[in-house]
Amino acid sequence: MSQFGKKSLSWWNWESYLTDKKFIEKWNHTTKEMQLELLKKWYPIGMIGRCILVGSNRPSDTKYEITGYIEQMWGYQLDIDYIDSNYRKECHPVKFIPEPEDKNRILREIKLNKLLD
Repeated sequence: MSQFGKKSLSWWNWESYLTDKKFIEKWNHTTKEMQLELLKKWYPIGMIGRCILVGSNRPSDTKYEITGYIEQMWGYQLDIDYIDSNYRKECHPVKFIPEPEDKNRILREIKLNKLLD
């Protein structure tokens, strides 16, 4: 397992794409199995957030919900739905920024699980 994969199982920064220009490269060089494990932990189905716009470093105004994971030749993408319509699209996982409520919920669950272990 890569160092990126090991560290990512215990800690995740959803805004890493904005500060680490090699973050997508690190993700893309991680095995598909590890990517799927990270997606299930840090980007669960039902999470609501925004995608970073192509060619920009700012999240879109549109909210999306993660509805699944799409396996591609190089790895996984998020299958996301617009909250206000039936339109679907794909988003690279590291370009998906969760809403604060969802982000805090996941961090709270992880803290609780650590306390219970």
